[in-house]
This record gives sequence, C-alpha cells and structure tokens, in this order.
Amino acid sequence: MIRASAFEAGRCGNSFFATWAHEGIVPCTGLDGSLRGVEPTRAANEALSSPKRAGGVLALLEPGRKGSKALQAVGAVVGLGLLVWAVSLVFSAGNAEARSRLAQAHASDVALLAAATCIGVLIVGLTFWLTLLPLRRISLLHVTTINALAIFMVALPFKLGFVARVFLHHRLDGMNFKLIFSWIGAMTALGAAGFVPLAAVSLWRGEVDGLWWLSLGALLIATHGTGLLVSKWTKGGAMSGRLSRLILHADDMTSRPVVVVMHGASRLGEMAQLAWRFSIAGAIILGTPLEAGQAIILASTFVFLSVVAPIGALGVREWGVTLVGTAVGLEREPVMTLTLLVTFSELAVSGVMALIGCAIVRPWRRLDSTDQGVTGDLSQATPDCSVQTSAE
Repeated sequence: MIRASAFEAGRCGNSFFATWAHEGIVPCTGLDGSLRGVEPTRAANEALSSPKRAGGVLALLEPGRKGSKALQAVGAVVGLGLLVWAVSLVFSAGNAEARSRLAQAHASDVALLAAATCIGVLIVGLTFWLTLLPLRRISLLHVTTINALAIFMVALPFKLGFVARVFLHHRLDGMNFKLIFSWIGAMTALGAAGFVPLAAVSLWRGEVDGLWWLSLGALLIATHGTGLLVSKWTKGGAMSGRLSRLILHADDMTSRPVVVVMHGASRLGEMAQLAWRFSIAGAIILGTPLEAGQAIILASTFVFLSVVAPIGALGVREWGVTLVGTAVGLEREPVMTLTLLVTFSELAVSGVMALIGCAIVRPWRRLDSTDQGVTGDLSQATPDCSVQTSAE
C-alpha cells in the first residue's frame, strides 16, 4: 500500500464533500475509472476534502460553507417568491381564457405531453451516458434513473439534484469524484456549445427558414470546433496542464471528437423534443401550437436557466422563459401558464420515472456500503498520479 502526503493526495483526487472524505480508501484514478489507491494520512484526507482542490464554482456548493448555505437559503426564498408570483399571474382575471382551455384540455393532449416529457428525460439520460462512454461504460439504467431523480429535484434549493447525482454515481457505479465532476463539467460545456447558438439564431431570425438552418449549422460547427481545439490545447504544456486541472480534466472528454459529435447529436434531439413539448403546451393553453421559432427560443431559455441558475431553477426559470416569450410577441400570462404546464409535467413524469427506476435498481442496498463504491485488491494498487517535486 502506498502512503500519500497531503500534497500528493491532493493531486490524486478531489473528494469535495468533507462529509464524504472519511473513507478508509480514497480513490485515485485516471478518468478511465481504472482502480488505483492510496492510504491517506490525516493530512491527506484534509487535502482531499478541501473545497479549493475541488475547484471553482463547485466549491460554492460544499454543504459546510456558511456563505454557500446563506446564498442557497436566500435563493430558495427568492425562487419560492417568484413561483408564487408566477402562479398568481396564472390565476389573474386577465388569464381566464387560458385557464379555461387548460381545464378543458383533451386527455389525448395531456397524454401526448406526458409521452414527450418521458422521451425528453430518456434523451437527457442517454446524453449523459454517451458522453462518458468512451472513457467508462456504466449501467444505462443507473444513469437514466439518477438523471430522472436529478431532474425531479432540480426544483429544490441547495442544488440537491446535483448532490444526488454526484452521490449516487459515486456509490452505485464506483466512480471517483474527479471523474464525476469532469463528466458534469463536460456536459455543461458541450451543452452550452449547442443551445447558446440555437437560442441566438432563433432570437435573431424569429422563424425557422433557410437562413436559420444555415446560420445554426455554421455556429454549431464553429462552437464545437473551437471547443475541440481549446480542449486539446489545455491538455498540453505546463500552463495548459494547470488549466486542465482547474477545470477538473473535463477536457479529457471534450477533446475527443467522437464525444463531441455524439453529444451534439443527442443535444439536438433533446432540444427538438423540448420545443415539441412547448408547442404541445401552447396548443393546450393558446388553442394553437407555437411557431417553431418561438418554441425553440422558449425551450433554449428553459434549458439554459435550468443549468446555470445559481439559486435553483424553480421560479427563476419560469420567469426567464416568460420574459423571453413576451420579447418574441407572446402575452405574459398565457406564456407563463404554458411554461408552468411544461414545468409541472416534467416534475410529475420525472418523479414517476425515478420511482420506477429506483424500484428496479434499489439503490438503498448500496447506501450503507462501507467501501464507498471502491472495490478490488488495493494492496497491489499504485497511484495513477505523478508526484511533483518541490522544484516543480
């Protein structure tokens, strides 16, 4: 067994949550997930649990930080206030016609919206799985179930959906924290490379025509090509290597053309089905489906705010979509109503899917495991991290 100094252990992994850093063995792997191990000293455990070593924005989410707790608490209050305000708009006197249409919605329309939402949750899970696939193959059922649970929990404060995703993949799939954070970072970066151009072109054109398709294609090639070049650069050279560590080695995924292509294709499918869901909701609330350009703009805003909202998505996301909707010619109360319809249908469907998945996977069997998902004969393991000298 190899003992690691605090400095060496800090290089080998980022356990991130201090409450999870008590493990007897701390994983130390490359992003391919191959098993290595070190036996940490007390100092090594402190280094491994340091939020600074976890890096950047992720450190803000550490449960032990008072500033983070205060920020998330304020965010929860703000989000709840925005949600109450949104619901009050739905029940305002000027929105009576939209409420009447919602009350009289055909069962077939509601079933179609639920089916489209189910497809969307499955596509997002598949996107996560495909992005990780070249580095490590894990259970698609696990990914889909955890993704459904995380989508259901996105409405909760304190980023509990994010915490659940990290914790469950760590326990169920034996993934170390560095790999999980790299995976989520790659998903975020690649997602931005897809839906930001989509939203920009849709806002510019306002309709889906030939120029919309040409502009979108050119921008997608530019953003994904630039991302590939930057990712390859961050993996080489002394300064670039430090940048790679700063972004938790997400470039190990984003520098692979096959990952970029697969992720881009699945993201386009995700955006198409979300735009379809907004169109279905528009048909229910407005009496006629949304135009393609309007649906794409609303869907892009919905996804963007779901990912980047620092205080939780619920409330913030609905108001953001509503403001963008009014900018493209929709009335405020009806667009808020259809956005809430999309939100609550997503919560209901993802909740049911998470329950079904958990009944099959039964994750509670692993939650009391003492090995934290790390198995194998560690006595023969060697660290997959080079040890820096003081001169370096």
